[in-house]
Amino acid sequence: MAGKEIKTIQNYLKAFSSGSTEQYRNLLKEDVHIVYSSLGEFNGIEEAIAHVTIPEEFDDFTITMLNTISYPDGTDRVVSTIAQHMNYYEDVPYLYPVVYGGQYVFVVDSEDDRIRSITFQLDYQGENTYYLKHWNLSNGHNDYAAVKAVFSAERAYEEIMNRTISEEEKAKQLSRLYLTVWNTRDVSFIQKMSAPEVTFSREKTYSNGTLNGTLESLESYIKSVDDYYDLNEWGARINAAVKNEDGTISVEFQLLSPYRLGTKKLNSSNKFSSFYDEAGYIVFNSNWQVTSFSSAKVAEIYMNGFDVIEA
Repeated sequence: MAGKEIKTIQNYLKAFSSGSTEQYRNLLKEDVHIVYSSLGEFNGIEEAIAHVTIPEEFDDFTITMLNTISYPDGTDRVVSTIAQHMNYYEDVPYLYPVVYGGQYVFVVDSEDDRIRSITFQLDYQGENTYYLKHWNLSNGHNDYAAVKAVFSAERAYEEIMNRTISEEEKAKQLSRLYLTVWNTRDVSFIQKMSAPEVTFSREKTYSNGTLNGTLESLESYIKSVDDYYDLNEWGARINAAVKNEDGTISVEFQLLSPYRLGTKKLNSSNKFSSFYDEAGYIVFNSNWQVTSFSSAKVAEIYMNGFDVIEA
């Protein structure tokens, strides 16, 4: 993930979130092509400056980037990331936020570190969504065709497999890709990365029970998860990767729930840490196939708060 193109993307997201579109002149190519499911399609830097931004001038914002992976394409770098946004007005001690997130694919020219194209699929929105004036909001039935057209899971997979890195680091990078193709509901590539005996399980966050699936029931399992979570997103923080005695590698991850503000920092009315309310594991066999993909809730969520579950 470490690279100049990531810094360029971070600067773009900050400029977008702050409404500082004049900064695009230092970040975007003159003939940049931009597709936002929430805003429309735009060509050239002048259209980007005029139209591609958050529709309000908020007091502040936070951005969390997840599942970030990249691969080379000629002189460009193609970068996929899930970004969780929060913009807000502050009226001490109250906060008036809008939260939204989705999957981005950036194509960045490696020679001048400028963005050649941006594709964004809005996964969800929440809280004060009336701030998102004139946006096409997500209804939970998202179409990732535009994202898949510019991001090649196959190229990303080949890049990871060819890197000279430790087994544990390879497992972590493959986990980011696995979560990415789950987010785009790319059934064929989930099948490619999974062992025939793979099992899927996700404990229900808002009630009791667990959603379970296998490779044979993959499509119905994806539908059951999407139906249960309404505005679902597979944005996760990757933690440790551990090689087990049987030769498998377990990668621990934490899922960041869509449209949850997170935990408020002490003595601050506007500083929030991202709230991860599910923890899980992706297990790889010696052939780098996933044999288990599971998560369980670590907090009971209520309308006005949450209770932490004892381990």
